[in-house]
Amino acid sequence: MAAKRRPKLSSDALDFVVAEDCPQVVDDPCRLLVDGVKSRAPIVLALERKSDYSFFDSLAAKLVDEGVDEKFAPTYAFLVLTEPSLALSTQDGPTRRIVQGLTVSRTASDENDIRLLAEAQITNSKPPEVSNCSITVFAIDSSEDDDCLELVKEVEELLRAFPSPNTPQQTLNVGVAWAWFGNPHHLGYLNVPQDWQSRVASMARALGAKIYIASSEVEFNAQNLGHRAAHAVSPMGAGIDQVLQRVDGQVVDTFEVGTPGTSFEALLDSARRQIYLLATAEEVARSVDRDLKVDEIVYHRKISNGRKFDYFDEGSQEPCKHGSEGFVPWNGDKARKGMRRRYTNFSDKMLMHCGRFPDCGMYAVSQTRG
Repeated sequence: MAAKRRPKLSSDALDFVVAEDCPQVVDDPCRLLVDGVKSRAPIVLALERKSDYSFFDSLAAKLVDEGVDEKFAPTYAFLVLTEPSLALSTQDGPTRRIVQGLTVSRTASDENDIRLLAEAQITNSKPPEVSNCSITVFAIDSSEDDDCLELVKEVEELLRAFPSPNTPQQTLNVGVAWAWFGNPHHLGYLNVPQDWQSRVASMARALGAKIYIASSEVEFNAQNLGHRAAHAVSPMGAGIDQVLQRVDGQVVDTFEVGTPGTSFEALLDSARRQIYLLATAEEVARSVDRDLKVDEIVYHRKISNGRKFDYFDEGSQEPCKHGSEGFVPWNGDKARKGMRRRYTNFSDKMLMHCGRFPDCGMYAVSQTRG
């Protein structure tokens, strides 16, 4: 018997804020779920073919009630269940509680991107069943930092509701090490919670970073943070610059945040913004600009999502196993922007996608369609 696939958990808000292109409408998505769609999403893996999937219709209906276009609501529900960019799980008595999130790009009928967050409680019965489920949706502009930072804060709150070890340790980018220097309790900040260090750690974790916290210069030196951290963030008034002058370390960037006399929440907002902006400052296109030749067709697979455009592999003359005849026009905004960075003579009409979505993710660019 083949081993059961392990669910893929993700707590990285930098993935969550990236709006995924909305595909063409998925035909009969509930049937795909029942038949066993290829997915490592925890809700999907927690259920079996004999489970009751009637909850899917209630999720789609809820999206319509919240103002989502009826044409796209079942597809959105299917995507957040099968391809979430955020997925957390915890055991709550005899049931497993799972939350999955996804941000999808605006469509022709939507002025904004859409953030989706689904939560389900799964029983340990045979077969497992969804005893309770809900979905929330709101509009954002994923190209605006303020909107993205609100999603980061939401991930922080979820991380506190889904504590370790059920949150995924492997999502941390260990190469991104930060030092936090200073105790806001002693620096004139207001309404500082007793668990402020936990709040700082959750903030960094949501951004895929490791943060070392030192309340004093003694702690800073004891942890060797001058050499362990590449960046430092510090409440205004802590004197981080003077500390670093006395350390021959490798800290590249130092950010003083907040203002004494203001709230701890405002201090954390300022720190969150600095870490987020640094993490998203550079999106270098991993491609080479060139012209598409006359009658040329190039097939690409997407290798990663960007906040404003997608990244693709170098391309091939060979289509996917479904054949070149199965490709259909594609209107993904970020995919188009990614192709414009690759091909100097690209036009929107050139973009196609394999019609076997969601089982195939291959794109095509056809010069003849331009």
